[in-house]
Amino acid sequence: MTLNIALTGASGFCGTSILEKCQNAQHNVFRLQRDPVRDQEEDVIHFDLSDVSNLDSDKLKHIDVFIHAAAVAHNKCNDSSEILRLNYEATKILFNKCLEAGIKKFIFLSTIGVYGKNSSNHVISIEDSENPTSVYARSKYNAENYILSHSNINGINVSLLRLPLVYGADAPGNFGLLSKISKTSVPLPFAGIKNKRSMIAVDTVANLVVKICEDVIEARGIEIAADSIPYSSQELIAGIRSKLGKKKRLFYVPKSVMKFALAVVGSSKIYDQLYEDLEFRSTIDLEASGCVDAQTSPADYIGRENSNTEN
Repeated sequence: MTLNIALTGASGFCGTSILEKCQNAQHNVFRLQRDPVRDQEEDVIHFDLSDVSNLDSDKLKHIDVFIHAAAVAHNKCNDSSEILRLNYEATKILFNKCLEAGIKKFIFLSTIGVYGKNSSNHVISIEDSENPTSVYARSKYNAENYILSHSNINGINVSLLRLPLVYGADAPGNFGLLSKISKTSVPLPFAGIKNKRSMIAVDTVANLVVKICEDVIEARGIEIAADSIPYSSQELIAGIRSKLGKKKRLFYVPKSVMKFALAVVGSSKIYDQLYEDLEFRSTIDLEASGCVDAQTSPADYIGRENSNTEN
């Protein structure tokens, strides 16, 4: 069955893959975007996170599923009130407009940042308590709570996907930075570092979203979605360099030394991200559900970069 799907953030990192997978599945995708809408672009609806109230609910009445992937990330904006306004307040207004239009399913891309952890000595599950510490995570968590509370009242099916670091070609954020560092020939202090960090491939995210749209996977509220196998800094960098035909060039430095050195320069968070564990237990068996493509290793995306994408 062909669905009419509305997608925000279609030009972003995750949105680009979601758009492609939805179109490959022969669904009609209506992109909500800021760019001017030309008369012939019937599949484009003018949309701006900073002015969601101007979105006409009538334009959404034919939509079966609404996917909200647009957001302002913390590394793109330093204004806390603006992050809350665009990620939380705008999502509230948008969700209400979906209710007005009678849309039956709403998919929201959230973050595992709602747990407030840079590292953890145990695998975090859906039962763990949330404690968002960053403004970005708090904005996503507040949006989750609003969507959940109002979906129960209005009978709309919702799926709130808490995602860890998403990797892929042209990935922004930490993975993009790690990829750039790995592409150099600079020796790096990661030999013997066998930490475990949960991640997820951007194509897996897109496949998951499509299957939720199609009811292959039920929309049942909050979900954690992560690859079944975590990755270490050592294997990420070694894998990327191997893919590029480079020598590994990794050397050993005791973790205690790196922890002290990075703490001195005020980078304890970076130490946690590069040297400590942060695993999440996925609530969905992504492989059994057919969400995982044949190649999902982070190194498999190296060399597939085409151009910079917006986040």
